[in-house]
Amino acid sequence: MMPCFCFSLSRPSTYTHKKISKEGDSFDVPLAIAKMSSLVADTIDDGDDSDSDDSENEDCIKSVPLPNVSSEVLRKVIEFCKHYQEVEAMTPIESPLKSARLEELVQPWYASYVNMDEDTLFALVRACNFMDIKPLLDLACLAVSIVIKVRLYFEWVVS
Repeated sequence: MMPCFCFSLSRPSTYTHKKISKEGDSFDVPLAIAKMSSLVADTIDDGDDSDSDDSENEDCIKSVPLPNVSSEVLRKVIEFCKHYQEVEAMTPIESPLKSARLEELVQPWYASYVNMDEDTLFALVRACNFMDIKPLLDLACLAVSIVIKVRLYFEWVVS
């Protein structure tokens, strides 16, 4: 099954957004959190153009395909977006980087959030790039750059 975002356009005050992974797992997410993805926000805005008030359109379900996004990665994306919206927004990452330690560049929760195996981290980069979630893409790319920097350092030391 191709993963997709599904969301209901009924009851504007209680919009939720259902995410369905390539494995078929679904996740209900508040619309404000789902709209952190520019892909989803643009799709929702395009869907609001109808002027029809039929009961048929009241419970309209739309979907946005998410090729190759696993349930594990969708869970991580949702976890990030919820924390960002409901607990604390991530401070902007300053450039040039003042440290190679992630803990010195972002808040502790965000540093521990990207503490994952490299395959999952790269899958997260692909997912947030496709979904266009800029703060998550910034954080994931920062984590990848630190992984590369550390790897290069150890390769240099061993040589």
